[in-house]
Amino acid sequence: DLSTALPESRKRAYDVHPLVEQILDADTSQELHTRWAPNIVTALGRFGGRTVGVVANNPLRLGGCLDSASAEKASRFVRMCDAFGVPLIVVVDVPGYLPGVGQEWDGVVRRGAKLLHAFGECVVPRVTLVTRKTYGGAYIAMNSRSLGATRVLAWPGAEVAVMGAVAAVRILHRRRLAEVAPDIRPQVEAELAAEHERIAGGVDKAVEIGVVDEVVSPASTRSAIATAIHDAVQQDGVRRGRHGNIPL
Repeated sequence: DLSTALPESRKRAYDVHPLVEQILDADTSQELHTRWAPNIVTALGRFGGRTVGVVANNPLRLGGCLDSASAEKASRFVRMCDAFGVPLIVVVDVPGYLPGVGQEWDGVVRRGAKLLHAFGECVVPRVTLVTRKTYGGAYIAMNSRSLGATRVLAWPGAEVAVMGAVAAVRILHRRRLAEVAPDIRPQVEAELAAEHERIAGGVDKAVEIGVVDEVVSPASTRSAIATAIHDAVQQDGVRRGRHGNIPL
């Protein structure tokens, strides 16, 4: 039951593996590169009897952030699936790129660009599912509409934004918050965040501006993904990318 796949608290981390296994046909998930960059999961499996690849952020590790290693891991997997004509399902719950000087020295911009290139050049059907949130540049990199996703689905209450509401109000209302007593600051932040979310419009606004195609319930997720892949195959067939798999 996908409706129980996420914890009740939106702030609580969770292991994405059970969710991936529930999306795929029973007992067909085979993860690749398990110990490399565990903050992103790459797996092959069956979906409706068809071989598919899955890329999924794992909030249990590094909060699901993209970093240089996970971007490289995912880009290699996407290129492999594209080269062999394997459709992709991308499960997104990402707070952004992992910040820090260490990541800069590790080439996060250069290596992160590989994921943008991999999805941008991909020709196989690829469906994105936003389960909880997708923020900032990581939103673009995780098979967004602007990178040519076949279809972008989102669960009710999912956030598609530059940053989270609390982080946004700490910037937009920093002077006002600085004048508030420390003991009531969390309450004021929560009120401002709720107002910010109301103005931003949530996932309905994302549908309106075209970055999300459809809001689907967890119960209807598999059928929505199946329809998107079936329609893409009926229209264009399952093409293969005319490239090998560069050793990233």
